[in-house]
Amino acid sequence: MGQLHARLLRQNPGAEFVGIADVDGSRSQTLAKHCRTQAFTQATELLDRIDAVILAVPTSSHFAIGKIFLQEGVTV
Repeated sequence: MGQLHARLLRQNPGAEFVGIADVDGSRSQTLAKHCRTQAFTQATELLDRIDAVILAVPTSSHFAIGKIFLQEGVTV
């Protein structure tokens, strides 16, 4: 699902695609290279760089990851 979101975000002229975070560094590097953006291994590395985030994680992780961003005022 993350690849679909990444492709659509990259095509959106009204959005700046800041980066991709994935605990699997090789996966984030591969997708980031394909999408011409930066790769991160921790979601928190994006906090000072973004206004909004798309969560493309398993449903069971939505709350834990989303909470990190919501507490910092980032639109999820």
